[in-house]
Amino acid sequence: MLEQPKRSGLPPIVVLALITLTGGAGYLLGDRHGRRLAPPPIQIQAMVRSPEFPRGAAAPPDDTRAALSAASVVAGLPPTVPDAGPAGPNEATRALALTLQGSLDEAVQAAVTTNDGPALTMVISRLLVWWLNPAKDARPGDNLWVVYALPAGQEPLLLALRYQSQKLGRTKTAIRFLAPGAAFARYYDETGLEIEERLVDSPLDDYDQVTSLLRDGRGHKGVDFKVPVGTAVHSPVEGVVTKRNWKVRANGDCLGLEDHQTHRELLFLHLSAIESDIHVGSLVHKGQVLARTGNTGHTTAPHLHYQLMSPNNRVLDPFAVQETMHRRLPAAVVPELHKALSAFGAELGPEPAPG
Repeated sequence: MLEQPKRSGLPPIVVLALITLTGGAGYLLGDRHGRRLAPPPIQIQAMVRSPEFPRGAAAPPDDTRAALSAASVVAGLPPTVPDAGPAGPNEATRALALTLQGSLDEAVQAAVTTNDGPALTMVISRLLVWWLNPAKDARPGDNLWVVYALPAGQEPLLLALRYQSQKLGRTKTAIRFLAPGAAFARYYDETGLEIEERLVDSPLDDYDQVTSLLRDGRGHKGVDFKVPVGTAVHSPVEGVVTKRNWKVRANGDCLGLEDHQTHRELLFLHLSAIESDIHVGSLVHKGQVLARTGNTGHTTAPHLHYQLMSPNNRVLDPFAVQETMHRRLPAAVVPELHKALSAFGAELGPEPAPG
């Protein structure tokens, strides 16, 4: 099993957004060998104001001052620092409320007058896909509320979303929240249940987000996990290495292995490095570190492409054939999630009825 995570309001408790130097569209920029070429971009993560910097205290370091300033903008409060530095005005949040008349794509395009419409539609669909098929199940009359930011040079970042679906017969809510002790902010519903499914036998211990699924309608053959360069890739199965570094121009450094039990082939693409003892014919055990994630081959940002093939060479959906799970926030943390959710107020529309 995957390891479980450890674990609008006004002052004295103010819910803010903390800007951390983790990548937005994929964290670190690198060459085909995964070497860093530029500092990681800015990303906003929902957090509660830290007691280390109460109002009236001495000014914190510059990087923290910039984060708190942008966080004040996110919370709808005056910036505490005139010059937010890298946090800049582009980090201010935006709110979108619309009722679908046609497709989700058409509705967002009509509501967003800038060039950010297509990218915003993509990240909205990426979250909705865990509940429904946005292309087929979104109906005229459905209502959508979104709070998002536009980090410079990155895809839009969803902070919170609420979707009233006729197909589901209910309203779904998601909020981006960084749990205590967690490496990445994730999306949770109002009960503290993580929106995304996780693979029980995953090639990664942890990652930021699934950015591509077989069922998202994009025609991608594998699952893409957004994760920093250099993250350990583990074998989900007992098996044997069948191939290493083929079609490198597209795949980058890559690895394939056959599952001894099911005879399925598992493919791992866009790696930055493969362990020195891993060769064609090598026997590997479940959980063994095989390689490190990267940004090699045809990629736009660091991620791991994980692909599953049947014995007769048919593409399989790992989330359909492997065991899955949802993580849940510890009960003691859920009140903090509710505070973060309440900070968005009417920008997320009416609260759904219980049940």
